[in-house]
Amino acid sequence: MTDWANITEAQTDPGAPGTSELWKAWTDRPVAIAEGANSAPVARTGWHPYDLTAVGGSEDGLIYDFAVDGGVATFDTPTFSDGYEYMLVFEGVGIQTAPSTTWTFQAQNADDDTRTTFFSGTRSTGSGNVGMMIHLRFPRVVGAPKLAQVLVPDVFADAADAVYQISFAPKVKSLRAAFSANLTAGKIRLLRRREYVSA
Repeated sequence: MTDWANITEAQTDPGAPGTSELWKAWTDRPVAIAEGANSAPVARTGWHPYDLTAVGGSEDGLIYDFAVDGGVATFDTPTFSDGYEYMLVFEGVGIQTAPSTTWTFQAQNADDDTRTTFFSGTRSTGSGNVGMMIHLRFPRVVGAPKLAQVLVPDVFADAADAVYQISFAPKVKSLRAAFSANLTAGKIRLLRRREYVSA
């Protein structure tokens, strides 16, 4: 893998010599970005933590961690930015035992902050912790269909992998996850990747 090369201000000042070291650094930098070298800028067209600024950085997209945040029944994602689509990743998320628990996901309208439910599913009793993903396509495109592909495990009694349309025309501001009981385990991360329609 090609290493990311730092270039100093002194190397690019007017009148600075054009050294072979400098030219090598310039030619290696695009390759290092494409290969995902440590310290290189993030190649934003690939999935990456929503808050990551440079490869190898400490940002991991974590928006919920039971070990830190404790049991909650509702949480909102950070506000979405133009030019990106988003992926919500659930890692070993557990919920309090009940005859059944309902998982509901809502999109927030950026114009008036109202929320629209696009998915609601019932988790089977005693089914253990859950891993699942929600891929939100083109959430920041005004007027175009906004699609949420929900990939759910078999522990949901009345829901299967499907693509759901978000019914309002304005941009999506954020997503809300609401549960009929408090979470008891797991982590939730937010990833994003660049798209060139809304920016």
